[in-house]
Amino acid sequence: PTDPALMRLPPELLPKCCPPTHLGILELALGITETLRLHPGNRHLVEWANRTCTSAEIVLCSGRPLPTIRPELVTSLALVDTIPESLLRLRNLRKLTVAFPQASLHVPDKRKLSSFCPPTVESLTFIRVRIALDWLPEGCTSLSLTRCRDVDVGAVLGNHLIFLCLDNCNIGNDDLARILSGCPGLASLQLPNNGALQVPVVLAMVPPLRSLDILCCHHSSAPQDVGVIVAAFPRLEELG
Repeated sequence: PTDPALMRLPPELLPKCCPPTHLGILELALGITETLRLHPGNRHLVEWANRTCTSAEIVLCSGRPLPTIRPELVTSLALVDTIPESLLRLRNLRKLTVAFPQASLHVPDKRKLSSFCPPTVESLTFIRVRIALDWLPEGCTSLSLTRCRDVDVGAVLGNHLIFLCLDNCNIGNDDLARILSGCPGLASLQLPNNGALQVPVVLAMVPPLRSLDILCCHHSSAPQDVGVIVAAFPRLEELG
């Protein structure tokens, strides 16, 4: 489906000389990438991907259904202003991002994560989503939430999380204590733009934190003494 002459071009010239509809195919053929980044509206590319590809990344905006690509090919899915039905059939999905812009008129009512997130997902990112964390996939190691209010941190406890970010999610000291005591493998904890947070002096269990952000919190006129934090987490390399 591509001009053979384009296949002989140096990789750095491809974006300038190749039609956007063919660029993903050429990058695969030349070994520049191993994963096709798929535009759902390109029917011919979807048909080609179904015949040829082993994996695909999809970005889907409001008003568009999931493309008719074979579900097992989709490894990464970014959803902007939409949460389509039938995501649970994406049985090889590893990365899921859901974002609703500030001006969005389509933010759905609060939904349980288990109602649309496949159990294979390893990395979850939510921005301005009304989400009920009733469950986390067993293999999920990264969870990031931004401006997601009324978050119950109970679902993140006792799992395999390595990275956790709760930005502007109304996290309080009780939530912080539960996270620190209930996430034994946590290496990075980012809690910017919440209230004034204090690390508990006594912890039942200390996660191996290497990165911690609790100091840059709004309405925090008296941040906790850094010495107390450093003493609590001897492996800490970054503190913000």
